[in-house]
Amino acid sequence: MTLRSDTRQALFDLAQAMSAGQQCPESPLESLVMIGPRVEPEGASEDQMKGVCLTGLHADLYMRTRHLLEQDEGVEHLNSNTLQEALSDFVCGLYSSPSSNSGYLRQRVNEFVETVARPLMQYEVAFSIDHITFGTKIFTLGEVQFQEFTEDLARDWGFLDTVERDDAFLNRALGKAMGLVTVYAGSREKAVERCRQLFDRALNTFRVCCSSLVLGAFNDESLLQSRGELYMTRNKSQGWLGTGWHRNFSPLPLHLNEAAAITIAESISRLQPLYNETISGSLRDALLRCLEWTGTSTTREQYDHKIVDLSTALESVLTTRSDGRKGEAIALRYMLLSIAVNESFLHPGDLYRLYELRSRVVHGSGVGVCRKADYYTLRSAAHNTISYTIAFCATQESINRPHDLIRLLESPDRLQAAVAWLGNSGDADTEKVLTYAKGRLNGQS
Repeated sequence: MTLRSDTRQALFDLAQAMSAGQQCPESPLESLVMIGPRVEPEGASEDQMKGVCLTGLHADLYMRTRHLLEQDEGVEHLNSNTLQEALSDFVCGLYSSPSSNSGYLRQRVNEFVETVARPLMQYEVAFSIDHITFGTKIFTLGEVQFQEFTEDLARDWGFLDTVERDDAFLNRALGKAMGLVTVYAGSREKAVERCRQLFDRALNTFRVCCSSLVLGAFNDESLLQSRGELYMTRNKSQGWLGTGWHRNFSPLPLHLNEAAAITIAESISRLQPLYNETISGSLRDALLRCLEWTGTSTTREQYDHKIVDLSTALESVLTTRSDGRKGEAIALRYMLLSIAVNESFLHPGDLYRLYELRSRVVHGSGVGVCRKADYYTLRSAAHNTISYTIAFCATQESINRPHDLIRLLESPDRLQAAVAWLGNSGDADTEKVLTYAKGRLNGQS
């Protein structure tokens, strides 16, 4: 197993830039990444014991490489911490043994890939389905097969042959409707995640097939089948079996302790300018809509739907109807807003990429494209947009419209600083934001 070509190229670009000593010009917005030495040095090499501070181009290339690695199937068997440690060791080794020889750098990249990459394995995951019975009927939708979990199927999975079988699980599973999905994945966790997406899509397809029958044969209330709490996994490449209980997406009782209540009260107090109309006009309306969409995102089960809600929240404040390039506008203006209140900002290329995920979902070119990490990142951006805007308005005379906010944020000095910073990032997503920023600096809409 190897890594994707774009991941390997990013590793080589990082190695080449560091060896050549390339850095960004001095900028008030210069990127910074701190890579500390190993906390537990036992068995670590001398390179791994050294910390490294990456700035400018090096920091941007490091973050780009890390992002691509986290998306690469070749290393999905590694958790985020292990992957970050491996990349940090790679970087520390390059700093300890710099070389401008491209052949040597390719060799270092190949050694890194051989260390971290692993072939995918074949998994089969079965999810129980609530509120339906199949009897002897079997329905196949691509990689997904819907059927009852019978004793024959239990025997095929190995439940009845193993000495340490989970009888409690088996008793609950026998006779249940199941959706069986087969995929290739680097780990059990990734297999369950991938199978869950395929299962959910197949279950939606099944609903469509039922509702396409004679009008009135099934009403919507009889098509609310859901993924049940039982699931089981078997690694078909290595032959092991595992069972699990999954709570699924349903309410948890919320009991506020004193510390949580104080924190929530403080958060509410920061929003008071919206409710006492210190901030008024259409900007107040836009911020309230942003709050509404950010709140509804937490009630959605699928990450695709969460991202759509959060993208709409950001659009409410950071774009206008006349903006033709909303993704670029949001990425640039979030950066400018953060700078205006002296806060750190999410990399504009990453924010643009997240908005493009929304576009893929809304325009029908992708399903199941958004991840948990994408949701938390974009949710943080939405929260910050609200709080940063309120803080910025407190420093200005009177801002009543989103147009006023955008005009003040896109001052020539802020746009020039943003263009200087964006010009050193280099990846395709950031380039699009850079082109948009240059256009705004030149007075283009």
